[in-house]
Amino acid sequence: MKTKVIFIGILLSIIFVLNSHAQQDDSTFLKGYYLGQKPPGIHPERFAKDIITDNFFPHSKMIFSPRGDRIYWTTFLNLDSRDYALFYSDFDGKNLSRAKKETTLAQYGILHFVFSNDGNKIYFGSRQPYDKMDGKPVRAVWTCDKIESDWSKPQPIESTVDTNWASLGSVSINRVGDIYFTGRMRGKTAKIHCAKLVDGSYPNYEPLPEIINTGITIDPFIDYHDRFLLFAASRRADNVGIIDLYISYKDNSGSWTKPSNLGQGISTPFCDRFPMVTRDGKYIFFVTSNANHFPSTHTHFYWVDVKIIEELKPVSIK
Repeated sequence: MKTKVIFIGILLSIIFVLNSHAQQDDSTFLKGYYLGQKPPGIHPERFAKDIITDNFFPHSKMIFSPRGDRIYWTTFLNLDSRDYALFYSDFDGKNLSRAKKETTLAQYGILHFVFSNDGNKIYFGSRQPYDKMDGKPVRAVWTCDKIESDWSKPQPIESTVDTNWASLGSVSINRVGDIYFTGRMRGKTAKIHCAKLVDGSYPNYEPLPEIINTGITIDPFIDYHDRFLLFAASRRADNVGIIDLYISYKDNSGSWTKPSNLGQGISTPFCDRFPMVTRDGKYIFFVTSNANHFPSTHTHFYWVDVKIIEELKPVSIK
C-alpha cells in the first residue's frame, strides 16, 4: 500500500513537471511575439518571410480582418505578365498559416480593399460594371456586403462614379466612416481624395488640400481616430528616394499639417509604398521595392515600431 502511494505521488509529480514545462514553453513562445512573429524595433524588418516568400511581389497594403484572425495582401504572380492575385493567411493565436489564394472575392477582380469597422462590408477602388450605364464598366469606390461565407455583388458609392477617372487606388476608412482614396483624373497626376459620411451616405468627395497633394500622392492610410494620415508620394522637394512615405497630422483646428517624410531608415532610396498602422497602434507596415522600379523581384513587406509617428508629431499638437 505504501509503495502504491509513493508511486502515485511520483506519477503526479511527473505530470506536474510536464505540465509546468508545457505551460512555460507555450508562454515563452508567445511572449514578445505578434502574429507569431518576433516584432521589430525602431528599424524596419522584413515581415513573415517564411509566409510571404520571395515568390510574392506585394502590391497592396497589409489588410487585417477586424478580429485580427486573417491577413490579406495582393501580389503580382510574375513580373512579366503583371497578373495579380489576392492571398491570405489565417492566424490561430500562435502562428500564421501557409499562404492561400483567395477565390471568393476574385470573381469580382477585387485586389485592394479595406474592411468596415464591423467587418460586414468592404470598400475598394475598382472598375466594375455599372447597372445605371447598361453594364458599362466604370471606376468608382465600390462596396460589397458580407453574406455568410460569401460577398454580395459590388455596388458603387454613387458620388464617386465618374467616367473621367483614369485610375483609382487603395482606400482607407476612419472610425466614423469617412473614406480616403487615391484617384487620378485623365490628364492629371494622382491625388488623395476624401468622401465624408453624412447621415448614412456620401454626398460628394473632394481632393485633400494642396499641402497634402503636392507632387504625386498615393496609398492613403487614415488613422482610425482621424489623428494623422500616412501616404506615399513622389516629385516632392524632400524625397529621399523615388517614392517615399509621409505623415501629416490633424492640428487643433482640424487642418492638415505640412507632411513630414518618415526619413532615412524607413523611406529608402527606392520605392516605398502602402503604409498602414495596425488597429492596436503598435506597428507600421509598408512595402519596399529595393529597386528603382515597383514592384521588383526584391519587393517585400516590412514593419517597424510605431514610435516614429509620435516623434514626428509637431510640438503644437503634442
